[in-house]
Amino acid sequence: MKYFVIFLVLFCLSSLSFGQRQADNWIWGLCSPENGCPEPFGSGIMKFNDIGLESITSSNFQYRINKGSASISDSTGNLLLVFNGKYLFDSSGEIIDSFYTGDFSEMSVGFKNSLFLNKPGSANNYCLFNSFAKPLNGEDSISAFDTSFYYSEFRINNLDIETQIRKQFIPLDSSGSGTIAAIRHGNGRDWWIIKSSIYQDKFYQALLDTYGFEFNAVYTPVSHAYQPGGGWNLFSSDGLKFINIITGNFNKAYVYDFNRCTGVITNPIEHDLNPYFNSDAVNACCLSPDGSKLYFRRSNMEAFLTIELCQYDFETSFFNVIAEGHSAPSLTPNNKWVVAPYVDISVNPYNPQLSIVYQPNEANENINFVPQVFNLINYGF
Repeated sequence: MKYFVIFLVLFCLSSLSFGQRQADNWIWGLCSPENGCPEPFGSGIMKFNDIGLESITSSNFQYRINKGSASISDSTGNLLLVFNGKYLFDSSGEIIDSFYTGDFSEMSVGFKNSLFLNKPGSANNYCLFNSFAKPLNGEDSISAFDTSFYYSEFRINNLDIETQIRKQFIPLDSSGSGTIAAIRHGNGRDWWIIKSSIYQDKFYQALLDTYGFEFNAVYTPVSHAYQPGGGWNLFSSDGLKFINIITGNFNKAYVYDFNRCTGVITNPIEHDLNPYFNSDAVNACCLSPDGSKLYFRRSNMEAFLTIELCQYDFETSFFNVIAEGHSAPSLTPNNKWVVAPYVDISVNPYNPQLSIVYQPNEANENINFVPQVFNLINYGF
């Protein structure tokens, strides 16, 4: 890995830059009657800003977009590219590239491993990291290993999209697992990228800077000898905490200190999530802005077709069911709210809505949870 010891240290006191708008647009794709969705069905875009949710509009993304998806906007918040694990879309929903490779076309959309980043030092260049998982013994792709990993780069010129690099293979010396995560370097320009290994006591880490990137193994004192292929890798908003969550045969979370200047991962603290996770707790989760709370959804195994929005407190190990009927939570790009879709399945037609945790760093009744704040126009995926 490249180390720039002297001059980077001078910039490591800089804060994270929240003035950029690259994460402001969230996309949901088509969920039609063929997929079990009632009318009104369609796709749309949620656009955020520093205050909150700026707009919810219908769009024309005619494919499912879920766990493995990613999107990126320019620095002023204009949507540029969307990737759903199989197709690359422009901002209008038109397919501009297909990422089929071998058995890749057989894999379900949504495998939790796509990441867009703006390229440091190149204002109009954008990077896409993506991998795909080959299901093992007929298992769902969510819990399978990542068998390949790719890097692509695109340049935007007057709304024309030029492919600079397409599907450059990134070799790893063992299979990976869980999500790929990124956080700004302490200099406010470059990116740290990290992904956990499978059945290995290490992570794969790269520094994306103006010179490029190279993935290297970073070893951890935590034994992952039985780590399955699922799970999440997450950063707190300030980048000072890195959380590795393992799901599958056993469910644990390891909370590490992270140094944004050196990339060093230290001081793991283990949390046993077995009492709170179940077999359905594999959807996307998120952290509170300060990294102290984990928000996730799970099924209530004692109540048919009932899902729960939950919070786990890493500081107190306290678990709380916030509400029923909510799908996977997400932290908004302004690092202020946690939002979760809500659908009342007893009503036909469904009325999909968005609920908000306004104080996600707090616990219990202090989180200021308000259900069903925004209507989502249509029932998408």
